[in-house]
Parts: sequence; C-alpha cells; structure tokens
Amino acid sequence: MKRSPSSTLAALAVAALVAPACAFADGDPWGRLELDLAARVDASADRVEDGAIKTARDYLVRLDAVEVEVEHVVVRQRAAGAAAAFDPADPPEGYSLCHNGHCHSADGRLVSYEDIAAEVAGAGAGSGPSVTLEALEGAVTLPVAPATLGASSQVPLDECPGGCTFARGDLDTLEVALIEVRVTGVVHDRLTGDSARLPAAGRRFDVVLPASVVTASLDGAFDKGEPVGLRLSVTVEVPASLFDGPDWATAEDADLAALLAESFDEHASLTLERSSFD
Repeated sequence: MKRSPSSTLAALAVAALVAPACAFADGDPWGRLELDLAARVDASADRVEDGAIKTARDYLVRLDAVEVEVEHVVVRQRAAGAAAAFDPADPPEGYSLCHNGHCHSADGRLVSYEDIAAEVAGAGAGSGPSVTLEALEGAVTLPVAPATLGASSQVPLDECPGGCTFARGDLDTLEVALIEVRVTGVVHDRLTGDSARLPAAGRRFDVVLPASVVTASLDGAFDKGEPVGLRLSVTVEVPASLFDGPDWATAEDADLAALLAESFDEHASLTLERSSFD
C-alpha cells in the first residue's frame, strides 16, 4: 500500500525540493505526504567476511534470520514556538552523547531531541501535529544469505489517515516504533589454535530485542513557496555493530538480549531519501 513506487525514489531524491510550488485553493492542505518503509542489515564491505559479519572482538556472526516487526511510523511537525532541531554533535549545556534520537542528560536521564529543542525554546515538551502510519502483516524477514546480506525488505504500511495531509508549518522528526527485532545465527571465533575462545562448531543464538523507537530529524516546511508534496523513502538500518557488545565466549545466554539491545539503541538508524511534488 505504498503511496509511490519505491523503484523511482532514488532517482527522484536528486531533484528534492526543486519543483516550483503551486497555488493553493481554499480548503486545500498545505502539505501532503507519500511514504514507504523498508528495513535491512547494514553490513558494509569492510564488516563482511565470507558472508558473515565481523565483530569488534574478532568474532564472525553468520546470520540465519533477522526479523523486524514495526508498530508504526510517525511524521511530526514542530510545535508552535519550539526551537529548530539542534545539532546532536553540539548539544546544549547539560547534555552529551547524543545518538538515535536522544541525548544523555547530566542527571542520568535519556532525553529526546524534541524535548531538548522545546526546553531550549522555553516551550516545555509539547509536540506539534503529526501523522501516523500503522504497519501491517507482522514481522518482516530481512535478507541475510551471503549473496543478499544488506539488501532491503519492504515493510507494508496501512492507509494514511486523513489522506496524509499536513497543516502549515515546519517539519521536525520522523519516528519508527519497533515492536521487536529477532536475530538468530551462529558465532564463530576468528582466532584459531590455542587462542580460540569458542569450539569449532561455534555458538548458536536466538535473541529477541525489546520494543524501541528509532528517530531521525526532518528539515523543510509546508509553507508558501514550498512544494505541497513530500515523498519519503525510509529504511530502518539494523547495524552490524549490533553484535559488537557481547564477548561471545563468556556472555551468559540470559544477558545477550540486554547486551544486543544496548548496541541496537546506540547504533540503529534511519536512512531517508526524499523528493517533492506539486
């Protein structure tokens, strides 16, 4: 139920935000959204050896399956009076280690980009208008075979409520809420001989990561002189660094979910391709 063919989005992205805006008639929306969603294992060439993922601790993770279950996607506009999205590389005083949609506060809290921007503006933590697209069909299986590792799978989305229209205003954030991520496979040791930490057969694992939210900032606005339509092609990136956390030779089975969830929260991201239409 994608609103636009995904095969055209990469080509359209290079023309993003260059189309002239058309005139509005009374009752017309200021903006309209077309969005599709995919997910993939983000395994760059330097991270892959013989179809398996190399970890920072010198293990090889050969995946049997990765399943991602999405709950919904939310596209938000900025609340009235809220500050523009700040640069996570240069957070305001009292915040540090900004990643994946939140920063670490000096008092130990994890605070979202949206709340920090609102705090800086003195506008509290209110959020602006939003549109939510619900996911369909449960878990989606990602390609993990050696020949297809890193390819994406489409995540079907329900019809966009209200025709995916937006009021006048600045865009703010995009959020993908995940119900769970399940990863299964076998880990082998790259070290051999007396240095080997795992048996030759390796260590099998089957881990379910809990619910989480992956966030990205959005720039642009629906306003005078701006195109009416915004096409977004969004990809959830399941990072190869997910498997860096555990020492697979010593970590207990009961601890694997927490260790992998910490890595996912730190490194999971969204890739966005965008274009405009009138």
